[in-house]
This record gives sequence, structure tokens and C-alpha cells, in this order.
Amino acid sequence: MLTSDLLRARVQQKELRPSLVRVGDPKLRDRADQVLGLFRSGEGSVTREGLKQAMDEVVGDGVDHKLVRGLAKVVVDASRFTEEPEVPAPELRARLFEAAAGGDAVCTSILED
Repeated sequence: MLTSDLLRARVQQKELRPSLVRVGDPKLRDRADQVLGLFRSGEGSVTREGLKQAMDEVVGDGVDHKLVRGLAKVVVDASRFTEEPEVPAPELRARLFEAAAGGDAVCTSILED
């Protein structure tokens, strides 16, 4: 779902009407291809932060920035991101159980690492 800052609408005869996208517009299709290309090219290897930086470069301050940011948000919302933990869960559990015998302060320091 788009946030209010990404909605495009206008007031017409005392009614709020959405500004719809012209799906056949070649320029808009090219921009959509750029956005989708970023997501596809980063599949399996890019971080959210890296994707955000790349998206900022593509969007820029162009006339259609709100439309492109809206498309990017829709794609991000539909995407799945995975994060590899710094310490695998079994190892972390083992370290915590070992540290638990030594007191809470030790457990806290392990979690902060």
C-alpha cells in the first residue's frame, strides 16, 4: 500500500480523484523497467541499503519522482529480503547456554556482540 506522500491525486469538482498512470506511455514503461531492473539485478546479492542507494540514483529529482518512488515501494513491499545472521543460531544458542552458567552479565555481553 502506498503511503500518503506517494499518492497522486487532485481535487476536481469538490471530489478527490486519483491521478492514474497511463499504462501505455512508453516513457513510464521505461522508468518501470529501470526500477524492476534494479530489483532483478540485485536478486540474491544486494542489501536493502544498497538497493535504496541505487534507487535514489535512478529516481533523482525528476518530474516523475513520486510515481517512480511509488512503484519502488510497491515492488519493495512485494519483495522478500533475507538476512544472514552474523552468528548462526545453533552456535549462538550454544554460546548462550555456556555463558548462562557464568551469570547474566556474560549472557548480555554475548548478545551485544
